[in-house]
Amino acid sequence: MRNSSTWLRLAALAATTAACNSVTGVNDVDLVDKCRGSLCGLCPAGQRWSKAQEMCIQDCGAEMRECGDGCCPSIQLCIAPELAQCGCEAGSTLCGSTCCQGAAPHCITTDKAVQRCSACDTFEHECAGACCKSPAICVEGVCTSAWLQTVSKQSCAGGQPCGPEAFDCCDSPSVVADGEETFLMGRSDTGADQCPATLKCYDDEQPEHERTLSPYSLDRFEVTVERFRKFVDRWDYTPPPDGAGAHPKIAGSGWQSAWNDRLPKTRDELVGPKGLECHTCGTWTAEPGAKELLPVNCVSWYMAFAFCVWDGGRLPTEAEWEYAAANGSKNNLYPWGEDPASDDYAVYNCDYHAPGGQSDCYCNDVAPVGQKPNGANQWGHRDLAGNMFEWVLDSYDTYPATAQRNYANVSAGTARVLRGGAFLEIASIERAAYRLSDVASTRDFQVGLRCAR
Repeated sequence: MRNSSTWLRLAALAATTAACNSVTGVNDVDLVDKCRGSLCGLCPAGQRWSKAQEMCIQDCGAEMRECGDGCCPSIQLCIAPELAQCGCEAGSTLCGSTCCQGAAPHCITTDKAVQRCSACDTFEHECAGACCKSPAICVEGVCTSAWLQTVSKQSCAGGQPCGPEAFDCCDSPSVVADGEETFLMGRSDTGADQCPATLKCYDDEQPEHERTLSPYSLDRFEVTVERFRKFVDRWDYTPPPDGAGAHPKIAGSGWQSAWNDRLPKTRDELVGPKGLECHTCGTWTAEPGAKELLPVNCVSWYMAFAFCVWDGGRLPTEAEWEYAAANGSKNNLYPWGEDPASDDYAVYNCDYHAPGGQSDCYCNDVAPVGQKPNGANQWGHRDLAGNMFEWVLDSYDTYPATAQRNYANVSAGTARVLRGGAFLEIASIERAAYRLSDVASTRDFQVGLRCAR
C-alpha cells in the first residue's frame, strides 16, 4: 500500500509539474511550490504569486513590505491587505512615502514643493533647527519679531525701475535735509496759492497758518502693485506692535492695538472683493503681470500704515505732504508751480489713455507711476497731483489757527485725510492745498499711498 500511495503521489506531482512547466517553462520538480487548478504558483526570481490575480507579480524586495498585491514602504503599515492600502500607525502622519512621528511630527511642503517631516508646522517657521512661531521670523538663524526686523525699502528688492528715467521705485529724496523748515500751510487769499478765478476752492483749506518741520524724506513715487505684492506675499497677518510707524517727534502717532481688528486676517480677505479687488478699476492682479508698475489702490488707511511700517517707513503727516507738494516756502499752487494743470504735468481728468475728459473715463486712465516728469516738484517727487489720492497720517479736522511745530492731528477720529487728487479728478482737485477725507477703513479705486522716512 505504501508503494502504491507513493506512486500515486509521484504521478500527481508529475502531472502538477507538467502543468507548471506549461506556464513557467521551468523543468524542475523541486521548484514547484503550489498550484491552483491548471495554473502553477511558481514564479521567476524577483516575482511572487498573487492569489487574487492568479498570476506572478513584482516582489516587494528587502526595502518594502508586502501588502496584499501591493507593497508598502518599510516605515508604513499594511492596514488593508485586500485593498493593498498602506498607512501610518496611530499618532503619526502620512507624508509622501513616509510617516511623520516623534521629534518631527509635522508634514511640511518646502519652497520646492517637496514634502518632508519636520519639527515645525510650516516650512517658513524652520530656523536653523528651531521653529519660529508667528509673528517671529527667521533672521540669520535666529527667531526674531517680524515687525522689529522691518527692512527699509525691502519692497523694492529685485524689483523693476520706475518712471521714464528708470529710478529705483523706493527712491526717497530728502525734503527737509537738516535743521528745520517753516512754511505757510493752507490756502492764502493773496499769495501764489490763492484760488484762481477759473477753479473751485474749499473752506477747509484755510486758515493759512505756520508749520515747522524736522528732517524727513518722502518716496519719489506712489507705492506700486509690485512693491505691495512683496508685502502681501510675506506678511503673516499679525498687526504691527504698539507705537510702530510713529513720527519721531510726534507723541501718539504710532500704531495702536485698538486698530488691530481693522486689518485683514487672511489672504482671501486682503486680496478679495473687500480688499485689493474692491473695484473693476482695482490695479491689483492675482499674479504678476502688466500692471506691476501701476500705483496700488483699494488700500485702507490701516493697510497703508501697516505697509509703510513693514517697509521701514511711516505715513507722512499732512503738513509734510503739503510742504512737498507746494515746494516748501514757495507755496506754489501745484507741485510744478503756477502753470495751469495740463496733461503735460499730471495724470488727471481721465485723459491719460486718450483725451476726452470725464465723459470718456476708463480704468486704463490710471498711469504707471512717474509718467509725468514735467509735473515733479523741486525735489523730483512724481504724481503729487493726480493718478491716486494718497493717505496721510492725520485725522481730518479744521486747521488750527496758530503756528505748529512737528504737528499732526492724531485724535481718535475715524475720518483720515487724503491728499493729491486722482486720475479722474479735475484741475481744482489737483492743487497742493486741496484736502479730502474718508473713513479710514475705506478701500477705493482712486486711493493709494506713499511713505515718508
